[in-house]
Amino acid sequence: MELTSAQEEIIKLKDEINEIRFNDPKRVIELAHQVLALDEADEEHPEHGFAMFSIGDAYYTMGDSDKCLQYINHAVVEFHRTADWEKLGECFNLMGIMFSHQGNMANALDSYYAGINLAETYHLDFLGAMIYQNFAELCDRTNNVEEALRKAYQSQEYINRLTHHHRRDELYMANQVSIIKANLKLHQLETAEDHHEDLQDFLLAHPEYQDDLDVLLMEMLLAKEQGRLGASLDLLDKAYQAFMKYPYGIDFFWEGFELMEQMEEHGMEEQLEVIISHIKHGVQGDGFPDLLMRLSKFRIDLLTRQGNQQGLLEELKVYCGYVDMQTKQNYRNMYQFIELQDSLKQSNQQNALLQQRAETDELTAIANRRRLNEVSDHFFENAMSTKKNFGVEMLDIDKFKLVNDQFGHIVGDACLVALADVLRTVQNEHVFVARYGGDEFFILFLGLSRDEISAICQKIAKTMSEVIVDRNLPQFTISQGVCERIPLGPNKLWDFTSLADLALYESKRRGGNTTIIVQNSQELKQISLKGSEKR
Repeated sequence: MELTSAQEEIIKLKDEINEIRFNDPKRVIELAHQVLALDEADEEHPEHGFAMFSIGDAYYTMGDSDKCLQYINHAVVEFHRTADWEKLGECFNLMGIMFSHQGNMANALDSYYAGINLAETYHLDFLGAMIYQNFAELCDRTNNVEEALRKAYQSQEYINRLTHHHRRDELYMANQVSIIKANLKLHQLETAEDHHEDLQDFLLAHPEYQDDLDVLLMEMLLAKEQGRLGASLDLLDKAYQAFMKYPYGIDFFWEGFELMEQMEEHGMEEQLEVIISHIKHGVQGDGFPDLLMRLSKFRIDLLTRQGNQQGLLEELKVYCGYVDMQTKQNYRNMYQFIELQDSLKQSNQQNALLQQRAETDELTAIANRRRLNEVSDHFFENAMSTKKNFGVEMLDIDKFKLVNDQFGHIVGDACLVALADVLRTVQNEHVFVARYGGDEFFILFLGLSRDEISAICQKIAKTMSEVIVDRNLPQFTISQGVCERIPLGPNKLWDFTSLADLALYESKRRGGNTTIIVQNSQELKQISLKGSEKR
C-alpha cells in the first residue's frame, strides 16, 4: 500500500527521535509533538502511543517525573488499545526505573512485574532482557546482591535468545558488567574473573564499549578486589572524566553514586563536590527528592568531616526540605498510579467488549465464523495431543429459502434466532456452537463419546420442535451431519469439517429432519448405499 505524505513524514520523525532519544530530550519533545499533529489525520491514531512515550521518556531524562508519568500513563492506555505489548512493556520498564529513583520500591516492583508478565506471555525477549537487567540493578541498590545476581542471569537467558536485535550487544555488555560486580560484592572473585575474560573477548571485538562508564567502574572494582590499587585509582579517574561528559545526570545517577562512594573512600573531596553539583544540576524540580536526599547526605558527611558548622547547618535545612518534597511526591505517585490503574481497567473493559463484538454473530448473539476458527484449532490441537474424541457437526434449516419466500426475512431471522437459542442450551466447556453464515451452524465436540454426541443431536431436534410451537414460528426441521473420532497423526481439521459437510448433504438427500453421524468416508458410503436401497 502506498504511503501518504503524512505517513512518510511520521516515519522520518520517528527515526530521528530514536536516534537522539538519549542525547537531546528537548528536541525529542518537539519532534514527538509534530508526530502527534500529523497523526491526528488518521482516525485510528496509530502513533499516539509512540509520541506519548517519547515525550514521557524525554521528561524523565530531564528529571521531570510528574510530566514523565503523565505522558507515560497516556502511552500505556494507547499501547494497550493497539495491543502493542512490547512498547507497553517498555512503558512499565521506564515506570519501574522512575519509581525506583524516587525511592518508591512498591510501585517499582509492580511495574517491573507487569513488564515481565508481558515478556513471558508474548515471548518478548528484548523486553525480558531489559527489565530483568534493571530489576537486577534495583536489587543491588537495596543490598539484595544474591537476588540481583539471579535477576542478571535471568536477563542473560533472554539475551541469549536475541539474534539480530540492534541493541543486543549493548544489553550483553551491561549485563556482563552487572554479573561481574555482583560476584565481586559476594567475594566470588574467581567467578567474576571468568566472566571478565568473556567480557574482554567481547570488548576486543567491540572497542566502542571499552570506555563505557559501566565498564570503567567495573574494571575499577575488579582491580581493587585484586589488590591492584594503582590501577584502581587510574580507572577511578577515567570513570570520573567519562561521567562528567554526560549532560543529564538522572540517567547515570547510580553510576555517579558509585563514583562518589569511591571518592569519599579516597578523600577526593574536590571531585566529590563537582559530581554532586553535576548530578544535582541534571535533576531539576522536585521530581526525584530521594536522589536529592542522597546527594545531600553526601554533602552532610563531607561538611561534617571538614568541620564546617555553618555549611552543615544550611545543608541540614536543605535535607529537611527534600524530606518534605519526598512526602509530597509519594502522595502524587499514589494518585497517578491509581489513575493509571483505573485507565487500564477501563481500557480492559473496552477491549473485552470490542473483542466480544468482533467474535459474536450480530443476529443470533452466538459465536461467529471468526471465533469458530479460533476454537476449532484449539479443540483440534487439544484432541490431537490428549488423544480425546473430537467431533464436528454441521447443521442447517431444511428448505430455509421457502421459509423466507413464504413468510419473509423477518420471520426467517426469527427462525435463525430460535435455532441459535436452542444450540446455546447445549454449549459448555466440551461443546461449542457458532453460526457459520446464512442458516448454517457449527458445533464442536471435545472428549465426548459417539453416544453422547448422538444424545445432544437428538436433544437439539426435540427442543427445536418445542420452541417452534412456543414462539409461534412456521413449522421447519433441521438436518445434522457429524464426523467424530480420535484424530490421528496425519489428520487435519479439514478432514473432519469436509466429512461433516458430506454427512449433512446425505441427511438432506434423505429428505431432511435427519442426523447422520460417521467416523470416516467408508462408513458414510455404507450409510448412503443403505439409504438408496430403502428408496
